[in-house]
Amino acid sequence: MPRIFIIIFNGLLSLVIAAIALSVIVVPFLPELIYEETGDVEIENIVQETRKTHKEEIRENFLLIPKIRVASIINEGDSYLALDQGAWRRPLASNPKEGGNTVIVAHRFLSGMQERSFYHLPKLVVGDEIYIYWDNEEYVYEVFETRTVEPYDKEIEDNSDEPILTLYTCTPLWTSDKRFVVLAKPKLIEETI
Repeated sequence: MPRIFIIIFNGLLSLVIAAIALSVIVVPFLPELIYEETGDVEIENIVQETRKTHKEEIRENFLLIPKIRVASIINEGDSYLALDQGAWRRPLASNPKEGGNTVIVAHRFLSGMQERSFYHLPKLVVGDEIYIYWDNEEYVYEVFETRTVEPYDKEIEDNSDEPILTLYTCTPLWTSDKRFVVLAKPKLIEETI
C-alpha cells in the first residue's frame, strides 16, 4: 500500500510541476495570444466611455491608447517604482498643458496588468490616436513616427519647442537591448471634458 501511495504522490507532484512550468512559459505570451485588433467603432466606444468615466470619476492624469487597449493612470515621481505601476511620466519631462516634450514610459510586460503595460506599443502606426487626460483636459495626439533607438539615446527625452508626446518601452520583447519609440503630435489643441 505505501508503494502505491508513493507512485500516486509522485505522479501528482509531476503534474503540478509540469503545470507550473507550462504557466511560466505561456503566461508572458498571453497578451499576444489574446490580442485582437481594435476596430474603429470599438475605438470610438472606448474613447467615449473613458471620457465619461474620467469626467465623472477619475481625476488623476490618465493615458489611453485605444488601439492597443492601454488605459493607465500616469504615475509621477522620481523613483523607478512608479514605473512598476504602469505608465510613468519621466521626471523633468514636460506635460501636455505646458507643451514641449511629454515623455511617458512603461514596461513592456507587467504580469496581470496588460492595460498598464506597453506590450503592444510596436503595433502603433502613423495616424493612430493617443489620448491624455491631464488636469481635467483632454489632449488628442496622432502618431507621426515610430522607431527603435539604443538605450543610451537620451535625445528622445530632450525638450522641444513644439508640443510632442514621446512614448517608449524596451524592445525586443523580454530584453532591454533597445527602445521602441512612438512620437505623436497634437491632433486637437485641447478640449475640455
